[in-house]
This record gives sequence, C-alpha cells and structure tokens, in this order.
Amino acid sequence: MRGCGGWRRLYPALDRALQACPGHRCEALIAQALHMGDEGHNRNRAGTSLFLRAIGPALARTNRDNEVLARIIEFIDRNDHFFLN
Repeated sequence: MRGCGGWRRLYPALDRALQACPGHRCEALIAQALHMGDEGHNRNRAGTSLFLRAIGPALARTNRDNEVLARIIEFIDRNDHFFLN
C-alpha cells in the first residue's frame, strides 16, 4: 500500500474493523467463495470480494481518515489474493 503508510495503516484499520464486527465468520466466507469458483489457492477473487463486502461497513465506521480508507479499499480490491492472508 503505497502513499498512505502501508502496513502501518492497513493493519490497525483492519484490526479495528474486525473487532467492530465480532460475529464475522471466515468459515462462511470460505464456503461461499468455494461455491463461487474459488479453490483457496490461486483463484481467490470471490473470497476477496466477499471479504471486502463483509468488512467494508466496519472499515468505514472505524476509520479516521477517508483518504486512507479509499486506499485500503483500492488495495484490497486490486489484490485478488488478499483473502489468502
């Protein structure tokens, strides 16, 4: 993530967002992604998209800087393998 502090801003933003939605279940996202054609190794576009949809509202509610938020969303959206992390 260039131009916005990289991982020093991404990790805290994701941490705050995940703590804000305690009912979040990765297993359900994985199962849905598998049904959408992901295979959990090289094809992860559906998993990344589902994750971004699930975490997006919490990212928006817990983020302090809209420019950083925009860059985080762009970074996740442009990295189909983000869900593997």
